[in-house]
Amino acid sequence: MVKYIKYRYSTQSLTYLHLIYKYLIAFPRKPIYLQNKKAMNIKDFTEDPEVTELIAKIQTKNPKVSDTLDDQGNQYVDIVMEGGGVLGIALVGYTYALEQAKIKFCSLAGTSAGAINAMLLASVKPTKYATISEELIDIISNKNFFDFVDGEPYVKKIIKDVLSEQPMIWVGIKNLFNIGKLIRLIKEELGLNEGKNFEDWVKQILETHQINTTRDLQNHRNTVASQLKLKEGVTGNTVFTSKIAIIASDVTTQTKVEFPLHKELYFKNSDEVSPSKYVRATMSIPLFFKPFTVQNLPTNQETLWKDTVGYEGEIPKKINFVDGGTLSNFPINVFHLSAGVPRKPTFGVRLGKDRQKFNSIKTFLKYFFAIFNTMRYLHDYDFLLKNRDYKHLIGMIDTDGHNWLNFDITDEEKLDLFKRGVRAAADFLEKFDWEGYKKLRGTLG
Repeated sequence: MVKYIKYRYSTQSLTYLHLIYKYLIAFPRKPIYLQNKKAMNIKDFTEDPEVTELIAKIQTKNPKVSDTLDDQGNQYVDIVMEGGGVLGIALVGYTYALEQAKIKFCSLAGTSAGAINAMLLASVKPTKYATISEELIDIISNKNFFDFVDGEPYVKKIIKDVLSEQPMIWVGIKNLFNIGKLIRLIKEELGLNEGKNFEDWVKQILETHQINTTRDLQNHRNTVASQLKLKEGVTGNTVFTSKIAIIASDVTTQTKVEFPLHKELYFKNSDEVSPSKYVRATMSIPLFFKPFTVQNLPTNQETLWKDTVGYEGEIPKKINFVDGGTLSNFPINVFHLSAGVPRKPTFGVRLGKDRQKFNSIKTFLKYFFAIFNTMRYLHDYDFLLKNRDYKHLIGMIDTDGHNWLNFDITDEEKLDLFKRGVRAAADFLEKFDWEGYKKLRGTLG
């Protein structure tokens, strides 16, 4: 049997298996007692005792965070959110807490899970509830995230088994005869899951709120911007713009892509493209999801490619996109003003703390992932080192103990992540000093 396995699977194939293991197995697994019970609803989140206590504390403080307002007295900020798979539920908790403090969002950006929250916050209009975040809570409370695992039945079974409490050796034995198919699938299709269920889910949400095209999205954001003004006594530019920036990685031309800014490079009739495609591009987790592909690109665009993204080669017939986090998982620089005092801050939200300890590199896999993680965060870290004032704008959500790829997440885990987001927002607002930050920016020239 041992000889057969050695013959059957090459060293390259075993490397694929190790990568799958790293993604799915080498993370905290779901305790056996955490099982879904009754269907959740929005009240399970918003009426949780800890959440209501934190929201009351925030509202009592009534934090002043911006000089940009609307006629209802809501304050407006720009916001950038980090990627992190299902940990993005914590981002919903964070933005819910901000909205409960009458803090709304002008420009929004993110990668992967951060991009999902950014797109929905930028598109959804309050209909059933008072705030956009409450609409999002209603959406996620009823969503089975394992629906996003839309590969072949044997793929779903293996992933489900891996995320269960079963011993890993037993998972391997049970699925032994599917391992070959799994490896072939990755080699031929470059990923385990289509990602279509996810794209269709986002598209349906957007269309429910009359966002069918990129033009619809921009028109909606223009409407938001037109309602903004500076608070009394503050002078400056009173023409506001509301942008959205979804970061994706074009691995075909080695381009860090910002949608919808770069849409004309990739899509004909780009104003008619559904924004759900931008989010699908940024959430293409390598191996787990197949790359998002775009074919039949606009022709005769060589000058535009060179001027916008610096690519000078032949325009490919097909582009593969993978998770934007492979190039920039926290694109905090996207709305940066290099000089002057801003009239609204750019808040950043991170999922977990990085660089708290050094990498212990004792195996090839640890070496590989140390290189990978260094590359994906290098640009973001470099920007933060050169712009240290941003440390006053960034909130950190503690996500320890949660697996970013646990699409089989339980209701209890959803609620825990949401509460961690609310908790982090309350802590951030308690410490943030808008007037002090403006004074600091005034000294930077």
